[in-house]
Amino acid sequence: MSIWSMGMILGPVAGPTVGALLTEFYDWRYVFYMNVPFGVVAFFTVLVTLPSARTFGQKMDWIGVIALIIAVSCLQMVLDRGERLGWFSSTEIIINSVLSASAFYIFVVHCLTTDSPYITLKMLKDRNFVIGLFLIFTFGIAVFSSLFILPLFLQNIQGYPVLSAGWVISSRGVGTMAAMLCSGFLLSVISGKYLILLGLLCVGLSNLWMTQWNAEVGMQEVIYITIINGFGMGMMWVALTTVTFSTLAPAFRVEAASLFSLIRAIGASMGTSVVVSILVRSTQTNYIEMKNQITEFDSSFHSQLVNSSLDFNSISGLRSLENIVFTQAHMIAFLNDFVFLVIVAFAAIPLVFLLRAKN
Repeated sequence: MSIWSMGMILGPVAGPTVGALLTEFYDWRYVFYMNVPFGVVAFFTVLVTLPSARTFGQKMDWIGVIALIIAVSCLQMVLDRGERLGWFSSTEIIINSVLSASAFYIFVVHCLTTDSPYITLKMLKDRNFVIGLFLIFTFGIAVFSSLFILPLFLQNIQGYPVLSAGWVISSRGVGTMAAMLCSGFLLSVISGKYLILLGLLCVGLSNLWMTQWNAEVGMQEVIYITIINGFGMGMMWVALTTVTFSTLAPAFRVEAASLFSLIRAIGASMGTSVVVSILVRSTQTNYIEMKNQITEFDSSFHSQLVNSSLDFNSISGLRSLENIVFTQAHMIAFLNDFVFLVIVAFAAIPLVFLLRAKN
């Protein structure tokens, strides 16, 4: 399980670095082009190496498939375009939200009433599986959202080049690899739920440490905290995958694995949308509030002018002041994102204690 999980997790971890290299030396479009050869190689590898699967002669549940496709597609459109269009002030977002909710309703009702559903919802009677779905949803939010905002923080606040930011973020892979290599052994001596708890604590505490950062945080500190975050990510993934399916009937595991991956992807999409929304709105709000504090009647501001090398009577000086205010407003917005990720990670901890060991 540890070795199998490496492919699932190290891909997203290595992604920012590979993307930075392609952007730096070629063009940002190659970030998308590179998926073509990997996809072709993966397709033929599966075709050649995997044995033929047994078929059960089950008819395709087209109503369930189409309903799920519409539900997930419309939800993804809401998450991707919501912030840009002003969320529910946009007719497009309202229509997509209604379509997504309606399609999900049809999917659930159909799966509960048909003889051969696309996904058998009876597997939701398994407590470990249901709790595992909630935890993997949290995993998607806390981990993949962090992967998204850290490069932005390094580039927009600290002025890192794209390539340098990619190399710093790649240090997460060190922690992830270490966790995955030792988690297989630890699962044989320690209950899986305690490893999940350890992973959540590493993710939550690393994000809590990030809430103390400022615009001058050192590279070494960023790397150390990123490694801890990656360690929690790897530890939680392997243990959670094992514990979630440990009590589930083997007949449900194929469908359960697909639902497990879907919930993780939805969590990652929703988490990314939330942190982007917090980042944009918080930056705007903080900038306006901070700008309004800078007036000619503010004595503290005048005392700082005396010790400043900037000439605020010139256009260049005012622009420099504007950049300083915007950077600080942006910094506060990133801290608000880190606070959100801390809340998500720690809120999931009580669920871990509801997991039960396999009989």
